[in-house]
Amino acid sequence: MDAFTTISPVEQIIGRDAITAMKAREGFDRAMRVASAAGVRSYDGSWLRNRLLNDRGRYLASILILDIHFNETGGAGVTTARVRRDLVACNICSAGRATAFIAGLRFGRFMEPVPARNLKEKHFGPTRLFLDAHLMRWHNL
Repeated sequence: MDAFTTISPVEQIIGRDAITAMKAREGFDRAMRVASAAGVRSYDGSWLRNRLLNDRGRYLASILILDIHFNETGGAGVTTARVRRDLVACNICSAGRATAFIAGLRFGRFMEPVPARNLKEKHFGPTRLFLDAHLMRWHNL
C-alpha cells in the first residue's frame, strides 16, 4: 500500500480481506440493491436532521449506542462522552455533531436517563421509540 492509499473506517475495523470475501458471495449485488432501496424509502427528507448527520451516520451512531447499551454495559446505558469519543474515532462525525446528535435523541425522546453506578456520570438508554424505529428499519431491509 502506498502513501496515497486511504483506508476507510470500515476497512480498519473489518479488514480488506473480509470485505473482498463478502463482495464475492453469491447474491451480494442483489442484497446491496435491496438494502439501498430500503434506505431510499426510509429517507425522511428532514433538512435539519440530515444537515446534522446523514442517514448512514445516524444509522451507524444508533447501532453503536445499541451495542454499548446492550452488549458492553448490560443495559446500564451510555454516556455522551463515550458515544462522542467512539463516533469521532470511527470517523462518523465530529465531536460537536456527535454531541448535537445525542442531544437530539434526548430531545426527541429516543433516549432517556437510566440509573448510573457513578453519580458523576449521566447515563442514557434507548427508549421504546428508539427501538421501534430500528426494528422498522431492519424489517424494511
